[in-house]
Amino acid sequence: MKKGFFAYGSDPISSGESVQSAIQEINKSGDFIVKPWSKMNVYGKVIIHEILQEIDTSDFLCADLTGMNQNVLFEIGYALSKNKPIFLVFDTSIVESNRLYKELNLLTNIGYHPYSNSHEIVSGFYEFISERQEGQFESLISSINPAKTNSALFYIKSQHITEYTKSISHIIDRLPTIIDDALENKVETLVWYIEQLLACPALLVEFSSSRRIGEKLQNAKCSLVSGIGIGLEKDVLMVCEKPHNTPLDLKELIRKYNTVSECEKIIIPFVESLNRRIAELLLKTRQRKRTEKTRSDLQKIDFGESVAEHENDKLYSYYVQTSHFDSLIKNEYNLIIGRKGTGKSASLIYLNEVLREDPRNFVCLIKPINFEIDGITMLLERMPEEYEKSFLIEAIWKFLIYTEIARMLYSHIKSKPLYALSVHHENYINFIDENENLYLNDISLRLEEQLNQLNEMYSESSNLSQKEFKVKVSELLHVKTFSALKRQFANVIEDKNEIIVLIDNLDKSWRNSSKINLLSKCLLGLLSVSGRLAHEISVIKSSQKNIKFRLAIFLRSDIFRYVLQFAREPDKIEYTKLKWTDPEAFFRIIEERFVQLNDSAVDGNEFWTKYITSKVGEVGVRDYIMGRTYPRPRDVIYFFKKAQEKAILRGHSMIEENDVREAYKEYSSWVFTSLVVENGISYHQMEDFLYSLISQNPIISKDQLIKFMAEAKISVDVDKVNYFTDHLVNLSVIAREIKPNLFAFEYDFDESRKNKIMADKLNTSRYKIHPALYPFLEIQ
Repeated sequence: MKKGFFAYGSDPISSGESVQSAIQEINKSGDFIVKPWSKMNVYGKVIIHEILQEIDTSDFLCADLTGMNQNVLFEIGYALSKNKPIFLVFDTSIVESNRLYKELNLLTNIGYHPYSNSHEIVSGFYEFISERQEGQFESLISSINPAKTNSALFYIKSQHITEYTKSISHIIDRLPTIIDDALENKVETLVWYIEQLLACPALLVEFSSSRRIGEKLQNAKCSLVSGIGIGLEKDVLMVCEKPHNTPLDLKELIRKYNTVSECEKIIIPFVESLNRRIAELLLKTRQRKRTEKTRSDLQKIDFGESVAEHENDKLYSYYVQTSHFDSLIKNEYNLIIGRKGTGKSASLIYLNEVLREDPRNFVCLIKPINFEIDGITMLLERMPEEYEKSFLIEAIWKFLIYTEIARMLYSHIKSKPLYALSVHHENYINFIDENENLYLNDISLRLEEQLNQLNEMYSESSNLSQKEFKVKVSELLHVKTFSALKRQFANVIEDKNEIIVLIDNLDKSWRNSSKINLLSKCLLGLLSVSGRLAHEISVIKSSQKNIKFRLAIFLRSDIFRYVLQFAREPDKIEYTKLKWTDPEAFFRIIEERFVQLNDSAVDGNEFWTKYITSKVGEVGVRDYIMGRTYPRPRDVIYFFKKAQEKAILRGHSMIEENDVREAYKEYSSWVFTSLVVENGISYHQMEDFLYSLISQNPIISKDQLIKFMAEAKISVDVDKVNYFTDHLVNLSVIAREIKPNLFAFEYDFDESRKNKIMADKLNTSRYKIHPALYPFLEIQ
């Protein structure tokens, strides 16, 4: 007699009653014993360890997804990791649950049986039991290549940068960590989460407070991944800011806090323990070999990561250049812009590696984290005068760049053997050591200290004259010492050397808030000071010496578009665009990864002839994919990894038509969630607007667009309608009609104005929804 466990939530009540009736009916047969979750409730308490033990001794798990209960998702994750056959049921008529399931998009490989009553659950169960004799975990991991990472921790980060998140980030900063950042991608693929869990010995999961926007999706993801982590016997710490409606089963596991100090008391011992045991844990992870079946050629194919930060150590070998290397950093001051996912971080990683190969180059990488920029904007809020803001912004950026260059050179000189140090080198080391707090502290601590001093200064003397203000700020930011620092640069940097500064991460603070105007000015200040700074560092008159210096800033194009509004002469700001509208370059991303990451691959063409169908219906596979995705590296990599995953789970030796179609559906869900992340409008408004497009025709009128805005509680004033329409076009959610029945999606920053003029002249006021969204929005 086979034994099973049934996990289900208490809300909605109708679902729980349907499940209980179904369990009674199944148990009557005498062929199965299915134990319900409710039977584990002893004296009003549910002991999670007893539930997990029950799953361990069961032949299969049944679970109801209705309500997307955190307990249920945790138990599904645990059973999945134990390779248990899983029977999922789902009352898809519950709208909120259906939305959340589609946005989570992590359980599609398992599938579910829809129901609206107990009889449908019972019939689905007998179908499942007649077909499913083994779990899916082994199939899911069959496409995962052996991990080569040295990361000790897998950190699932909050969807908001709270004070607690800032504190956690500081504490784990020196621990080799893989981060799942919801601000980059709300949800990755299930296989990706399993891959990181197999590679890392420890898991830190930051659940969301129930009062935060997006908490349902974040907590659903955290619950499922935590269950897998515990099933894989990882060191798991689950934490959460109060208040959090902790499900009964998880009360023992989730540690909660109300203050930063409470948070740190939970995190620090966990991290200290990892640090003490890091070598032992990594060795244990590598030695824990799973028993593998013979893997097919398709299973061995590796497409790398869709997020560049996850593959820093490998990206260099298969980076595809859209602009020649020299054009990215051809001038003293360079600005590289691109949409989210177009490869800005990949380009920076590539540049960093290439430039460091030349021993004559001193490369300084500056990546401020979001709360450092937030600290600057908070200080600017206090200042009513524009001259104060402008001067302070430029002074802070100058301070950061000078001190980071100084620290980089110090590290380089200190790494030399003693016999290779000249008198100038020793003088430089002494100069920096004498100003240790100024130059050697971590960038976060250095900036925090200066901002605190500036805040104190402004509180004590807010009525300073313009001249006094400049003198005081210059004094606090040590501007006068930079002349002495430059002389030190001149002594240790030879004519053959060059300083190259690369700045990234400037989009991390870009959120929908009242501070966007201040943030824009902050970023504009960096653009303004960079040109002057390049000249200032290059020419050291006192030493009659020129230092070769170049600086490159990487910035998201939508942010750059906004920042330009505050520029006095926007047409004079030069920039290089990253774009992927050329299909040949677009698919080279896959071809290069196929060749470089797979030992047996001969050339990129082999992938198209041997591992993927040539057509989908009557359309060539490349045209099919190009016409249904956003032309960004992140998207094409995600799409192909999904297609491969589908093919492997179905036992195919190559990616077939239906695998591509299914990948398209899952890619569409992923795109939907990412649009809600990067929209710049309030979370719920954008989400409700996009849901209004469900089952619409691909082409909508302006009147329809206004109607959907009103339904999403977005103002329909003329200015707001125009702004929101432009915003949707900039995100490529919709395209303007520029000629009869010709709609232009805006992938190129410079096409916006031209397309808008052409659409106004045509005057049809029609828009086309992007095909990437069709499956999710059920558009035919």
